[in-house]
Parts: sequence; C-alpha cells; structure tokens
Amino acid sequence: MTGAKRMLVAAILLGGHVTQGAAAAETACVPSAGPAPLRRLTREQYTNTVADLLASDRAPGERRGGGGLPADETVGAFRSNLVAAPTELDVQQLMEAAERAARSATDRHGELYTCDAGEDHCVARFVERFGRRAWRRPLRSDERARYVRMFQDGEREGGAREGVRAVVEALLQSPYFVHHTQDDVYPVGGAIAPLGPFALASRLSYALWVSAPDDLLLDAAATGALATPEGLRAQATRMLGVKKQATAEDRHKLESHLESVRRIETRLEQKPVACSRVVRQPQALDPNAADNVPAILDLQQDLLVASLACDITRVASLQYRVGENDSQRYPWLGIDQEDHHLLSHAGDSAADQRGKLIKIYTWYADRFARLLDGLAAVREGDETLLDNTLVVWGSEIAKGNTHGFIGMPFVTAGSCGGRVRTGRFLEYAPSTPHNRLLVSICHAMGLPDIERFGSTDDGRGPLQRLAV
Repeated sequence: MTGAKRMLVAAILLGGHVTQGAAAAETACVPSAGPAPLRRLTREQYTNTVADLLASDRAPGERRGGGGLPADETVGAFRSNLVAAPTELDVQQLMEAAERAARSATDRHGELYTCDAGEDHCVARFVERFGRRAWRRPLRSDERARYVRMFQDGEREGGAREGVRAVVEALLQSPYFVHHTQDDVYPVGGAIAPLGPFALASRLSYALWVSAPDDLLLDAAATGALATPEGLRAQATRMLGVKKQATAEDRHKLESHLESVRRIETRLEQKPVACSRVVRQPQALDPNAADNVPAILDLQQDLLVASLACDITRVASLQYRVGENDSQRYPWLGIDQEDHHLLSHAGDSAADQRGKLIKIYTWYADRFARLLDGLAAVREGDETLLDNTLVVWGSEIAKGNTHGFIGMPFVTAGSCGGRVRTGRFLEYAPSTPHNRLLVSICHAMGLPDIERFGSTDDGRGPLQRLAV
C-alpha cells in the first residue's frame, strides 16, 4: 500500500451553530435514527403524483412548477415542507387542487372505474386500488367501507361519474395523501422502529421518480419483497429503467450511486481483509449524552484510521458536528451552563464567552492532532499512512455571530504521497471561493481534468501554491 493516495475530510466546526452528528451515534453500539417528521408533498411531488394517478401529462389545472399549490419551504437548497404550520390559504389551495383533480377524473371515469354501476364488488375494487395508489398504502377496512359508501352516495345522485368524483376529491384532501406519512410504522415510547414496507416504497419512489409508487412497487411492499437487499435492488433497477420525472442527469447519478453501493457490498461479501489493526470494542454508549461525546469521537477516529490502514477504504469523511442549530454543551470542558450556539453569537468584545469558545475550539484542535497522530503511527514502508493521505480540516462557517463565510480557515495535513507541500501558512484573497481548494484536492488525487467544483464559483482552476 506504499504510496497509495487517500483522502480524509475532517469537518470540525470552528464557528458556531452545532448539533451532535449522526455519525457518532453509529459507532456507539446503541441504535440511533433521525426523526421522521410529517412533511407535506412539495409542489413538484404533488403535481407528479396527481398526474400519475389520473394517467395524464400533468395535474389538471396546474401549470408546470406547481402553480396554484401552497408555496414550498426551503431548507438550504432543498424543499422540505415540515416547519411552518399550514395557513388557511394553504388549506384552501389544497382543497381547490383536489377539486380540480376530481373534475378531471370524472372526464376519464371510464378508465379509472371499469365496472358497471351498481356492482358493489367493483366499487370496492376501485376504492381499494385508487386509495392504495393515492395514500401509498392499503386502506384499512373501516376506511375502505367509508369511501365505498361515499361512492355509492355520489352514484345515486349522478351515476358512476359522480361516485368517482366524490371519492377522488375526498382521498386527495386527506392528510394521508397530502403528507409523507409513516402509517405502517408504530414506534412505542420513543423507541426506534424500522420503516414499514409501504413507507419504504414511498421513500424509494419519491427519491427516484419524484412521484408516488406504482402498483408493482406497492405489490413488492405487500409481499415483503422490499425486505431483502435483493428485492430492494431489483425494484430500484426496474424503476431506473422507467422514464419518469427524473431527468437523464439525475438517473445517471442514481445509477452511479447504486453501482457504488453494489461494489461496497461485493467487497464486504469477499474474504475479510487481513489486517492487524484492532479497534477496541466499545461498551454501549448513549449518543445523546453530552458526557459521552469525547469517547464516541475517539472511537470514530480509531475506526477511520483502521479502515484506511487496512485499505478497506481510501476516501473517508468525519463530521463531528452539524452547523445548523444547537443546544449542546461541553461539560467535560467545564462549559455546562451555556450552549455552543449562544456562545457563538456573542459579540467580539464579550470576553467570557469568547474565552469559552476558544476553549471549545482548542479541544477540537486537540482531537484533530489525535487523528493525525493515529495516521502517523501506521508505517507504510519508509513512509507513514499520514504521508500518503491528504487530510482537510474545515468548517461550513467562518464566524458564528455574523454567519460570515469570508476568511474561512482550512488546515491540510499529509502530503498525499508527495503531491502537496506541507509546513506552510498560505493566505489567499478573502473573496477566493473554497471551491478552488476542492479542485486542488481533486488534482492531488489524480483527477487533473476537473477544473470546477460545485455551482457557487463562476471561476475555475485550483488554488495556486498548494500543490507541489
């Protein structure tokens, strides 16, 4: 492995707004999972879903882009409708969208309801099939009976056409349609529960198609086929071959991701890597207990060093905290009354708060040094693992109390097999995008054709003076 190029990104926040990262929880031998809040369909998801339900080119009465529907919330670069409570206008718009969809359904009711009026079993079959597609799960017996009665009431007033309209309008106004739900998952008392098969099918479909599951995917959920890696992969492969809302570029990204996952699975299925590196088996640790953070982060580092040393991976990322919002404290540093978030917003002249921030960042620097010591302790011929690795330590914000990004400090360590000059302090113009650093990293890792990274830099090329 001598001379092998490796990449390690150590994302340790320097400038405020932190929460405990999920990566630490995975090493702690205590099951951990993020919350699954109730999220409303985005405009695009709503429009695509209704179009697929009605087998039309687009949702009726909607312009491309979701006009006429509630505006989407944004979290960073993503649309995620989970924070703000619905307004009266939101409810009104969703009701009107359901009414438009129902009117369109009556125009093609003969395609949606393929039975003679008055046949109860045909009504039930329509309700079951359309309801399962709309709610992304089977209707329960009481729900099915309620919508069958609704169809029959409408049918008496205006025939099968009116029955279809009544059922479609009601189903599309339900929270089970408007929101992403985990209806087949019932965690008790804060316990962690696996996703149920229909919730998994829905997540897969909206990830690949930006729309609801089709009958084949729902059938796979019903039979338990999605419970195995082979079944899940088979459905994902099938879905990627179906031309839906995802663009060709997005499908290529998804296919590449699935292929990379498969390569990892294949490597794990092969003969275990012979390696003398041993990581101590931790006892169960509560990842949410602040006092356990140092031990968890040390274990993360040890696992990472062992993985690189054993050549299980050559690229790794270690994120200590998430720069979003924070109620975490640092009791092992004697900081147990104020959280990092509040401290990071203190003014520059607030000596006490600034002193505590310095103590926090000094501790992070000590963790970084520990990581480098671990890499340097692994011999690779006449060199060390650190010599053949490029470690980048950075943050996503430069200054907490201004949310500033100008003057962001980065630290690199290791020479990447002699490709990066070390032992220097380099200063660049404050307006230099950090994208240039990422381009430099690509060049050091043997990708010289990459001249741009990301979409926030209008320029191109690497940082000058960094590489040899």
